[in-house]
Amino acid sequence: MRNRVFWISLAGALALATSGLAAELPRGVLVEKVPCAGQPDQAYALYLPSNYTPDRSWPILYAFDARAQGRRVAKIFQAAAEKYGWILVSSWNSASDGPMEPNFTSMHAMWADTHARFAIDDSRVYAAGYSGTVRFACILALTVPGSIAGIIAAGAGFPFGTPPKKDNPFAFFGTVGDRDFNYYEMNDLDAAMG
Repeated sequence: MRNRVFWISLAGALALATSGLAAELPRGVLVEKVPCAGQPDQAYALYLPSNYTPDRSWPILYAFDARAQGRRVAKIFQAAAEKYGWILVSSWNSASDGPMEPNFTSMHAMWADTHARFAIDDSRVYAAGYSGTVRFACILALTVPGSIAGIIAAGAGFPFGTPPKKDNPFAFFGTVGDRDFNYYEMNDLDAAMG
């Protein structure tokens, strides 16, 4: 109960601190770096669709680059975000080949900031990652079922030691190149999920 009160209080404080901030951010253009309220060392690239309005809830895609290149990953999804009306955020603090803690810190800061700034449809929250950041996204989705509706996975699958189940609580789309060192892992994952 105490944990729930903490999160509700945090969300309320962030909502007050960031009220009106979404109005200051441009629509239809990629904003290179948006510092997270309360954690300015955490930042994300942002794309708001040109028709974004806080009058309704919007789907959101949280993207994680293996080398913390927020803008690069956001550019990949930008056209689709505009076409289909998605909010797109891409971390400047994610990492693939080390401890997962920087990714948890990044996601926590982005989640709090975006949920305070924007009208988000919590049933349509998605994550995208490359290599180890895919494993991180899967950990999030498996640890808190219902928090992530789907994952776009490039070049890696589920965390080691956590095979997929037929009834995963999220959609999973995986892709890999035939010369990628994770090719065989993704091929096996395809067979396991089929």
